[in-house]
Amino acid sequence: MVATISELMAELKRQKVAPERLRDLRPAVEVELEQSAAYVSSGLADLDRISGGGWPVGALSELVVSTGGGAALLHAALRAAAARGESIVLIDPFQGLDPLAATAAGVSLDRLLWVRPAGTKSAARAVELLLRAGGFSLVVLDLQHLWKPPRRRARDLSTSVWLRLGRRARESKTVVLVFVSSPQVTAPVLSIQIDYALRWSGAIPRLKLRFVLRRGGRRD
Repeated sequence: MVATISELMAELKRQKVAPERLRDLRPAVEVELEQSAAYVSSGLADLDRISGGGWPVGALSELVVSTGGGAALLHAALRAAAARGESIVLIDPFQGLDPLAATAAGVSLDRLLWVRPAGTKSAARAVELLLRAGGFSLVVLDLQHLWKPPRRRARDLSTSVWLRLGRRARESKTVVLVFVSSPQVTAPVLSIQIDYALRWSGAIPRLKLRFVLRRGGRRD
């Protein structure tokens, strides 16, 4: 399912009801996380190990991907959430998702709501609306801006916006992943910097990922 921020707002206006009715746009299948679950798997065993269990539930997690490899991490997160039977939304203002590559990587697009707003501020607004509406276990905000003009960088979002999104994530008990290409998020519960490199072993290319983990604390 694909929707834009204007379509989400139009649906709310048409129905003339509280934002909770936005849940009608989500996939029909909904599985709630157990209240006792503090983490859900990232889909990558090494990442689960270094992060203490995977993605924290009810929190913002920042993934700083400065040298590539973001698609592989995104695909892993989407596959893991789909395997748990969860509903997923991807907020993608730069239209970085390649549906064919995602499908080839084993991602089930049937469980994915793909929202493509215009710009980072509209993207943040979409995240907040969806968190208020509820019904999604995983919300991914992809603000990687490699090859994008500097004026569209993720730092256009203010500290107050990040803090508000963090509060909404806690209230809705939702896993929120923010992909960026340089540190941007204020006060993420989990921040992981991923360095991606391609190594060759004979004629066979091998991928090497280096993770730098940071927990808690405020970043202004």
